[in-house]
Amino acid sequence: MRLSTIEFNGYKRLDQASCNVDGHTIAFIGPNESGKSSVLQGLAWLTDDDRDDPALSLREQNRRTRPDSGALVVRALYRLDPDDLEALRSLNIDPSGPIDAKTVTQFRFSRRKDGGHVTGLSTTVGRNRLPFANAFDALSKVELARADSVALLDEHDVDDLEAVVREAQAAVDPDDSDWNMERVARGQEALTRLQAVIDQISQIDVRSAKLTKIRRNAEKAIPLLQAAAEAGELADPVDSMRGLLATRVPKFVLFSDDDRDLAESYNLSDEAVRSQPPAPLRNLLTVAGTTAEEVWSAIASGDPATMRTLGRRMNEILSSRLEPMWTQSKLTIELALNQGGILEVNIHELDSPDFTVTPIAERSDGLRTFLGLVCFLIAADLEIPPVLMIDEAERNLHYDAQADLVRVLTRELQVHKVIYTTHSPGCLPLDLGTGIRVVARRPDDLAISTLENNFWTKEEPGFSHLLFAMGAEAAAFSAFRRAVLAEGVSEMILLPTLLRNATDGSQLDFQVAFGLSNLSAPRAISSVALITTFLVDGDKSGNDKKKQLVAAGVPKGHVFQLPKGKAIEDLVDRATYLHTVNEFLAEQDKSIPSGALANNTTIAKAVDDYAKTHLSMPGGVSHKIIATRLALLGEHLPLNAVGRRFLSDLRPKLEDAFKQAYVLTQEND
Repeated sequence: MRLSTIEFNGYKRLDQASCNVDGHTIAFIGPNESGKSSVLQGLAWLTDDDRDDPALSLREQNRRTRPDSGALVVRALYRLDPDDLEALRSLNIDPSGPIDAKTVTQFRFSRRKDGGHVTGLSTTVGRNRLPFANAFDALSKVELARADSVALLDEHDVDDLEAVVREAQAAVDPDDSDWNMERVARGQEALTRLQAVIDQISQIDVRSAKLTKIRRNAEKAIPLLQAAAEAGELADPVDSMRGLLATRVPKFVLFSDDDRDLAESYNLSDEAVRSQPPAPLRNLLTVAGTTAEEVWSAIASGDPATMRTLGRRMNEILSSRLEPMWTQSKLTIELALNQGGILEVNIHELDSPDFTVTPIAERSDGLRTFLGLVCFLIAADLEIPPVLMIDEAERNLHYDAQADLVRVLTRELQVHKVIYTTHSPGCLPLDLGTGIRVVARRPDDLAISTLENNFWTKEEPGFSHLLFAMGAEAAAFSAFRRAVLAEGVSEMILLPTLLRNATDGSQLDFQVAFGLSNLSAPRAISSVALITTFLVDGDKSGNDKKKQLVAAGVPKGHVFQLPKGKAIEDLVDRATYLHTVNEFLAEQDKSIPSGALANNTTIAKAVDDYAKTHLSMPGGVSHKIIATRLALLGEHLPLNAVGRRFLSDLRPKLEDAFKQAYVLTQEND
């Protein structure tokens, strides 16, 4: 399943707050004390089954409005994937129809104030009515035959049939979907009594077509009634599906400050360290298949062979578990046991020709944080990849380490999703268009915070300062990263999604920034990433900008251009684009009729021209808003043929360009 939406109703500052969390890596930003940490803490509580008291404490409740006892304080919504549907199809149930992506669409996992969990399922599937309808109809035929033979039955003292049929029909009523074991028992009892009536009729020594009809109809009803009773014994399909899906919910795990920093060494002769190992050490030794006490026992034995044996075992296990998690180079943690109780933590470069081993303290902060993360995740021993959460992900990391961490969070970790908070422009996600959510205080009630999906469409006065502080300008967010510098905000919002949808859907290893249209070529080059490529529009202005960049010394292989006459919106399926525009306009009781747009310009300009001329919208339609709504369609955003061809060709070219750093060599006039 895929986490799609989170909701809060009375958790700390968060009340009636929700947002979309589609996408692999989501960063929550916002002012201090706005409630960013509360988002992570609330989600951790949602799936935390280890608390002594799962109920929401007073300090975890909204101070202004305490949640009702039955309120769903935190809720997560999920879309189902093919594996979930296959698992549902394996259940021992008799559903009313096929179980597929059309009939089972959304799963909801919630927690009440008292700590109890509540599940919900959006589905058109229920219990199969057919066994009950067949039995009911067969019993109706028995009743018709009985009603035609009342005098004959009375003559031979067969007086139980009417009540048996009535009770049997009540037990298998197909319009009553509320099945329980008491009702099943009534059906079984009616089955036994009906068989007894058949036996009684069979013993009547009178040749009668009417009695024969009753007996034959009843005999036909017996197996159908039995099938209905057996179907009733099966679990309710919706209850069963909800129960199974609850076991497949990814756990929300919070990587805390205590889990972060692996030290260069630990003194295991200290009993306090052994009895309560620091979280990073505990996680590391868990991954290595051992404990602090076992390591100390080997050291304290004074037997070099015992120490070497344990050391080799630990390092073999660490290598097998850690090496696959880091794709940038072949490395692993190597532990060294020393007399006196010192356990050293080193990095072994597996692909180094001279077998380099260095203390972990000498490696980058980004690598050390990553290794702490990996040990934390492996030690959690979760069968289902969890949602990894990090509060203030940038803490203790300088800018290049932050960029390295973001890349790791996006591409390296085997997790369901990454959700984190940050104050740093250097720690923003690679997909700036869809990866940022805002936590903000409500202007009319500062004790309440809301969650915002659309970071780039906020228009409130003063928000531009927050944009700049959080990296909305190319100069702020692109340092130390690979970046595509495009002309406008629409490219930044849409291009990552379009590139994924045109190729294999995998996460990008670079960032898309905006601002090229407002920067001179020299300033653009000096403002952005360590390795920068450029994307210009397919118009005359784009041609001019491309020439300026090349003249300023950018290699031609690092400057790309949209198809002739096209802007980024023209790569999207036209009908989808217009539908999205009309959804936005409908909020203002406006619309653009099909076929009304000019075809001799870009679709965004055509929409603006129509809105200005016919809809009394002098500013046109916000490109940022439409781009954001399109990007939120995620993998369901369709491309047109031109867009798919161009983008599927563009992505590998961008990735190749990023492998080639360049030094500016300005062309002579």
